[in-house]
Amino acid sequence: MESKYWIRNPSYDLFFFCAIWWLPLSLLIFGATITASTAIFFLLYHLFIRVPHFAATLNFTYLYKDNREYYRANWVKYFGLPILILGAYAVRLRFNPLSLYSLLLLTIAKVWGMQHIGLQNYGLLSLYRGRSAARADALLPKLERAVFYELIVLAIFKDVFQMWHLNAPGFLLKTVSWGLFGLFGFTCAAYLTRIWMQRKITPVSFPLLLYFATAVVVMIHWPIYDRLGAAIGGGMIFFYVFNGQHCLAYLGLQFHMESNKKLSQHEFGSLAEGSFGFARFYAPLAVGAAALLAVAGYGYLRSNGSFPSDVPSSLQAVTMLDGIFVAHYYLESLTWKFSNAHNRAVVLPLLKHPAPALSEATPYSEAIRMR
Repeated sequence: MESKYWIRNPSYDLFFFCAIWWLPLSLLIFGATITASTAIFFLLYHLFIRVPHFAATLNFTYLYKDNREYYRANWVKYFGLPILILGAYAVRLRFNPLSLYSLLLLTIAKVWGMQHIGLQNYGLLSLYRGRSAARADALLPKLERAVFYELIVLAIFKDVFQMWHLNAPGFLLKTVSWGLFGLFGFTCAAYLTRIWMQRKITPVSFPLLLYFATAVVVMIHWPIYDRLGAAIGGGMIFFYVFNGQHCLAYLGLQFHMESNKKLSQHEFGSLAEGSFGFARFYAPLAVGAAALLAVAGYGYLRSNGSFPSDVPSSLQAVTMLDGIFVAHYYLESLTWKFSNAHNRAVVLPLLKHPAPALSEATPYSEAIRMR
């Protein structure tokens, strides 16, 4: 498989983007876990995967120098509204969890978060499609978008009912669930049929199919989650699976963009150079994640008189960061809007496929051609 069909290269993409390995790893952890190890996994996951991906948004939005002048000129969108979101969620901590205000903000976080994940999957799939002949097929993007919106609705509609304590009959919820799943199955069948019918005209690439399979599989709440989730619940295992894949993909995309900027659209010269580059990119994010989690722990201590010591109390502590999470969704919705001329000029060049690494052995004429 030629490297040009991948976002960066096969090994990189299989780790960060087509990370189907995350699903069996998660099931293995929860299938053999005890309460203590579950709590440890919770801490490690938030410290090294989930919260660093939020820190990466803040890093790209506010520290990337090509954004600064534009963001200062549009300070209401990029500073005023994020501060307003943070304030709204900070105030929520003073309200009863079952109050209308709290439930409304919790619903916004839930729905916007799933939409954010679904559209990231659609965006990455678009990158793979754009690297294959399938970019000429105008129907595929519409079917892909429909697939991910159907998965978003499937993932959240029961949770919204539960959050608002709506006593819908069980048979009604089950009927709606199966109806949505049937619609999703029909759309997937239409998508794959279209790919088969166009295979000689606008063929898709293997990486595209692999990423589509990965994104779809992790966004489905499989029955095995409920069987393994006796300690923390099947819904939490589902969250770890789909959110973990999402965070890995986002961190991989951010590092891909930063590498393209620093290396003038070229690959790293060696695995050691690439690993060192990732460590330099990731270290500040991990430090930022640790600081945010420390703030959440301190807030929980002030409210409850003790530090969180298990998964339920840790989850309650992390909700203190909901404002940062929702601000992340908002900022990302601005960053990836390519109808915006600034984003087209700044972000799109960073998404290009890198050329082979330059070395001292590269002939001068070849180096000029590659650039």
